[in-house]
Formats: sequence, C-alpha cells, structure tokens
Amino acid sequence: MKHILRTRKALAQLKEERQYGTNSFGLVFRDRPPVLHRGKVCYNILNVEHPSYSGETGPISFISLISPLNPGELLGITAVQFMNWLMRDSPFSHVFYTKSGKRALKEGMVCHTDVPAPMLIGGLSIAREVNECPDKVVLWGELVRLGMKPIHAYVATYYLIRLSGMAFQVKKPPYNTNHLALSYPLTREYIKNFCLGRVVSSGMTNFRECTRFYGVFLLWGKQGAHDRAIFRYSKPPTKIEHSGWGNNSYTSSIITYKTTEERQEFVREFTKQIEEICNG
Repeated sequence: MKHILRTRKALAQLKEERQYGTNSFGLVFRDRPPVLHRGKVCYNILNVEHPSYSGETGPISFISLISPLNPGELLGITAVQFMNWLMRDSPFSHVFYTKSGKRALKEGMVCHTDVPAPMLIGGLSIAREVNECPDKVVLWGELVRLGMKPIHAYVATYYLIRLSGMAFQVKKPPYNTNHLALSYPLTREYIKNFCLGRVVSSGMTNFRECTRFYGVFLLWGKQGAHDRAIFRYSKPPTKIEHSGWGNNSYTSSIITYKTTEERQEFVREFTKQIEEICNG
C-alpha cells in the first residue's frame, strides 16, 4: 500500500508542469525521492545514466505522462482504443500496471520495473506514438475499423503513410525507425515473433536492476534485408514524390488507396499474407 501511495504522489508531481506534445516520465523508489524527467524527447537519458541497483534499492515503479499534441476528437477516441490494445493485448502488455487507455491519457500510466528493460521501453515507445506519430495511430484505428486484427494493423502501419481523410499509401524503404518500437526492414521471422509475442533476446536485465535498455530492436529477432518481408497488392503502383522522414528524402513507387473499397481490398490482401507469415 505504501508503494502505491508513493507512486501516486510522484505521478501527481509529474503532472504539475505537464506539457502537451512532450514525454515526461519518472522513476519511483522505495526509500528516496523520485527521479522525474519532464518534457524529454526520448528515454535515452536512461541509457546515459544507466545506474545499477540491487533488488532492494531499484525503482519500484516507472511512471509516464502521454500528452497528445493535437488531442482532437478523432485522435482522442482512436488513441484510447490504441492504448487499450497496447496495455491489455499487445506483446508488451505485461509491462503496464495501468490497463485503461482513457486513464493513461488523462492521468498518466504506471509500469512495472521487474521486467526486462528493453521490453519496458519498447512498450513505452509504442505509447509515445500518440504524441509523435498521431497519423500512425489514426491509421491503425482505420485498419482495425476495416476488420484487421489490432496487432496486424500495427505491423501494417510500418508500411503505410496516411493521406488526407482516411486514404493511405503503401510505401517502400528507407523508413526512419527513430523512436519506434520495431526495427526496419521487418523480416518475416521478426514479424512472426512479434505477432506471436515470442521474445528471442536473451540475457536481458530487469529495469529494476539497471535502466539501460539497449536491445529494443532485437527483442523479436535480428535486423536484415536478406529476409525482408515483402507484401504484394493487386493495385498497380503510381509514381509520386514523397519527402520521407527526416533526412530520408527519396522518390518511390507508392500505391494509393483512396476509396473504402480499395482500403478493404488492401486489408484482405495484407491480412492473408501476414497470416501466412505467422502460420509458416
């Protein structure tokens, strides 16, 4: 009970200077004041400091505020659904003590620390997409609405960008994975392990013992283009200009889906191919 009260108090402190569109988080300890990081862009400070603890002195909980930069009605509804999936049913669900998407977005969330550090930060990286990649979250919601399984829809967002309205495009690498939870290019084995929740990394240290979290991208397998998963679609590609992310400016063949019928066909084709990967 004392641990719960300490965590609630620390979360209240973190909320005092809440900044929308930022990532604030903290470590709560048993016998000393919490360490709070407000308005950070990423979690890398945990790698820079990466102190080691004993089981008795390490953080008893990890707290985080997710504050969407543009909390509009559509994003708000979809973000709650996205967070519910992440915290209840995704391969990262066991790192979250908080299980309500609505509560997580409004009040902040609490995470366990007796879990591998890469798993904790991997799950938190997906939650952070509500801030940093809201179009990705809305796209996920549209795919789920069209009948795709939530976990398949999340993988699909690594291959898609969103246009105006609900229309979206399929794009090819390069893809900037900075601040994301999965490595790119995604291999067939990587996708299968992620969708089945099968962690292949070994020798990971619990966050309570050391906050260093290197290895997030290796949880589900190794990176590599040799076995890159290639999805094929019946609609022919059109040549358009796309600026990419960050410094990844390029021109690529991109397939555009603007009508509901085209999007439904994409869902059917993508679902069939990803199920073949997972069952293979």
